[in-house]
Amino acid sequence: MIQKANKVYRQRCHFLADLLNTELGDAIELTRPNGGMALWLRFEQDVQLTKILEKAAVRGLKVMGSVYSKGANAQYNALRFGFASLNEAGLTKR
Repeated sequence: MIQKANKVYRQRCHFLADLLNTELGDAIELTRPNGGMALWLRFEQDVQLTKILEKAAVRGLKVMGSVYSKGANAQYNALRFGFASLNEAGLTKR
């Protein structure tokens, strides 16, 4: 049972990483986890992450949890993107 779950999460991780690289590859750097259920996304310094999150919220996408932006005096312009609860259809929904 655990091996099956690990396989599902690994597939979701790879699917999401490929999707993000295709859609945002010029603006982000991502780190695939060796395990776990989230990707670490670092945005280029000129990308205003807070503005992106505001626009996403208007479209119904709410980012909760770990967001590290310049506005919060953090050294990163990044967020932790959890993918465990979403299947491929949920990850690609626009």
